[in-house]
Amino acid sequence: MEKETTRINPDVALELLQDMYFIAKLFQIQSYVGDDNKWLKDYYTKIGIPYLSIVLHECLQANLLDKEKSDKKVVKILKEIRQRIIKLSPKGASKSIKKISDAIGIDFDHYLFDLQIALNDKDNSLFDIGFTHYDLLDSVEKIEIFNSLIEIPYHIIQGIIPLTPFNGNEAELAALSQRIYKEMGERVSKSISLQKYPYASGVFFKRPEICKEDRIVILYFYTLVKQAIMIDFLVPDYTDQGEIILDMMGAKCKFRAIVIASIGEFLKEATTPLTEELRVATNTAMESSFFPLNRAVKNNIHYNRTTVFEKGDLRKIYLQQERYLQIVLDIFDQKIQYNVGLKYKVIRFIADKTDSTMREVRKNNKRIRKWEDVPEKEWEEAKERTRKRNLK
Repeated sequence: MEKETTRINPDVALELLQDMYFIAKLFQIQSYVGDDNKWLKDYYTKIGIPYLSIVLHECLQANLLDKEKSDKKVVKILKEIRQRIIKLSPKGASKSIKKISDAIGIDFDHYLFDLQIALNDKDNSLFDIGFTHYDLLDSVEKIEIFNSLIEIPYHIIQGIIPLTPFNGNEAELAALSQRIYKEMGERVSKSISLQKYPYASGVFFKRPEICKEDRIVILYFYTLVKQAIMIDFLVPDYTDQGEIILDMMGAKCKFRAIVIASIGEFLKEATTPLTEELRVATNTAMESSFFPLNRAVKNNIHYNRTTVFEKGDLRKIYLQQERYLQIVLDIFDQKIQYNVGLKYKVIRFIADKTDSTMREVRKNNKRIRKWEDVPEKEWEEAKERTRKRNLK
């Protein structure tokens, strides 16, 4: 990919600059999360890479990047991830949803460890269900591609609007920036310590059980909604003596708008009991003016043109978004249950001893005792060997 020399509207350029700065800041904070908190690092990745995919895809669509000179494999990956986050609808009959469900092995009728939930050990709150982003970042190749793409939008903007030089020692500025990111990463790590647990979708939903279509809705949207709520804590604005110095409101508001617009589009046609409950609750709580404003914020992902919002107006929308998202999350939480207490641990112990994939893993590494200790690549390879053997 190479940058275009075509000049763009300054408002669009600033929008893109803020998006890129938000992504860079997110990954900088992630770098200061301790290695002992690897699932929190993974959580940052699941936020940053999809948003980067959206930014780069829209740069291509707006001809800010040369499609003809772009690697077709890269363009395909960007589109795939963008479509998953923005366009995919969690309809039970959807081929894409069925493909994800089948790949994971979702089985609502039996006690199988088909989910991988991430809980915050600090308060036992649920952060991730492991459904939405399943298979999107499933290879080292994809991660390496994104590592090489991370600075492209920044270089585009730098060529259009030269950044104001730092009035002082550049090394001093770099040291200050790293200190800020380090403080942010350490602060997040003190409040969030994610651990992943295999869990059974068959016992994940409370009784009386909701229909299978509604269970898929929760599996698909839960992680996205939680990310959108937590984004303000995970990527905080930098303040100095109460004054906001580095303001990421536009990008964070857009991140939330993407999730809310996706839910809204789905609710327009869905007719299940859960979706009706969501529709009534959100329409009752939110002013009608909120939805077109949220749509306008979401549409700023397109870099052909942009709607400029006053900072105060954007703050109001951002707070309204939080209210909408919390309503949705509260309804989801009323339908699910999880417990990793003694009973769970006994079942896990038995499963880890008898599971066919775990037995396959232990053939090469007898020291491994729990699923969490198995590297993802090693697990998938063992799983594939087991599958092929069962087909014979």
